[in-house]
Amino acid sequence: MLIFLLVFCVFSLLPINVSGYHHPHRYYNKTHEGKLTVTIPWSTVIGKQERILGRPIGVFLGIPYAKPPVGQLRFIKPVPLDPHDGEYNATFFRPPCPQPPNVNTNYPETSENCLYLNVWTPVISSSLASNHIESSSLKPVIIYIYGGGFNKGSVHEKRHQGDILSSLSDTVVVTVNHRLSIFGFGYSGTESIPGNIGIYDLIQSLEWVNQNIEHFGGNPKAVTIFGACSGAMAASAFILSPIVDAKLIDKVYLASSVISPHSAIRTQEETFNLTRTVAEIVGCGNADDPEATKLTDQQVDCMRGIDAQVLMNASFSDPVMNQLSYKETPPFVMIYNTTLLPIPPDQLVLEKYPRRRVPILFGNEQNEDEIFTKLWPASIEEAKKMLNYMIMRTYPNTTEEQVETVFKYYFDKVEDYNVMEIKGALSLAAGDYLHHCPLLLYTESWTKNGQITHGYLDAYVMDGFNKSERLFGTKHGDATYQILGKAYHEYDTFSDRDRRVTRQMIKFIKSFAYGQRLNWPPMLTDSSKSVLPPKWRLTKTMDTKNIYSDPKDDICHLWGEIRQLVVG
Repeated sequence: MLIFLLVFCVFSLLPINVSGYHHPHRYYNKTHEGKLTVTIPWSTVIGKQERILGRPIGVFLGIPYAKPPVGQLRFIKPVPLDPHDGEYNATFFRPPCPQPPNVNTNYPETSENCLYLNVWTPVISSSLASNHIESSSLKPVIIYIYGGGFNKGSVHEKRHQGDILSSLSDTVVVTVNHRLSIFGFGYSGTESIPGNIGIYDLIQSLEWVNQNIEHFGGNPKAVTIFGACSGAMAASAFILSPIVDAKLIDKVYLASSVISPHSAIRTQEETFNLTRTVAEIVGCGNADDPEATKLTDQQVDCMRGIDAQVLMNASFSDPVMNQLSYKETPPFVMIYNTTLLPIPPDQLVLEKYPRRRVPILFGNEQNEDEIFTKLWPASIEEAKKMLNYMIMRTYPNTTEEQVETVFKYYFDKVEDYNVMEIKGALSLAAGDYLHHCPLLLYTESWTKNGQITHGYLDAYVMDGFNKSERLFGTKHGDATYQILGKAYHEYDTFSDRDRRVTRQMIKFIKSFAYGQRLNWPPMLTDSSKSVLPPKWRLTKTMDTKNIYSDPKDDICHLWGEIRQLVVG
């Protein structure tokens, strides 16, 4: 049985210092210029107008898109809202969903009542107040789904906010909270806890956008899903799933990740065992029946009555974590053999469901490793043992010849006992295994199926980043920092060059959202239907002629053979 892995996107959760802004572009969310009112079928929503980088932006925070998932609604799919009488105050963020016990103590108070989204819109005129916006004035929409391994994170965090992106890209930006960990990804073996609930939350938010975003100046027919890390895994699930309505998605941008068997998904059996263990820990399970394949309605009702943080703490307790192949990975993620994902994603990507083909933009970092980040093997032999363990635990049918070819590719030119080189090779292998190769293989398959795909490699380490954490180049999730404006949010930490690169990167995202041609070629197929994978290499010069054929194409195809994902 395959063992599945998913690793957190690692970001700092320390509070951001926004004091001392005096440069004309140093303010971004400080100048309040009055109240905005938008009427949607659900209610009248009161937001605010702010000046972001010198541009007026409408800001609407904490709008609910489903009923609070509390009480009897805990663990079930999101329920649409009933109409709301009167005005709704959308001028402040709502609490994040319950978080793991190890999240930074600076995190605000959490709540299960957390199914909210935020909207930033550049459409500021009397049209919003009159609820009449000409269709020609509607802007493309970017829906951002944050990373965090499906177990942590929230859209209230500055690094997940859409103010800078909306201002610089002239788009309507939406950010969305969804349920996490056992609340969003538990599985009881029945519809009482059906699994993948957090993904259904996101689908419900897409429905909300489709029905309401026009009132905020957004075009519901021009929606780009921007997923980072596990958010990209969710976005790729939207592409693969036969049940996601094609009208909800126009384009998809995948930053660093794609759903795949060793990065984002478990079997139903694995997740059921984890859920049952949590039930036993909190006093709702039946340890005397180890052969049970589902929780009873009484057991699920018992779990609905347990305090949220008690459940979350139990979800990360030793009896749960000891069931995982890698304890660095979060326990509750997506499952397959469900309505959402009827077969494993590696098989699903090769299927030709009658869904709409969407343009795809995807990007990788230089070092996507999230398994061996804290390990420093002293010799090549030690590093090979670690890599062999990673491969064989996930794909036990891998041949010795395949393993040896992998070893040779990554370690052939590495000097033994050169700890830095050994660490670099091991990190490169893990990053390819987890993120780079799955993304390349999936996009090659989609290209062969007629979808337009553009790829890039982020090779620009921003001056404001901690270089000691990036000894081998950009790391998992770095491009997202650029696109969401970290160089502006933390102005004094980052350089003018960082901000120039940020603006240029956002310019490309804008072109993609607007359906314009990008400045480098897409992936192509030749006469034999083999995929030619050109990529843009993003550096400090932002030269779009810096195009190269992905040198990892061959090794990625070997990883594909190991996974039995053969795309030609």
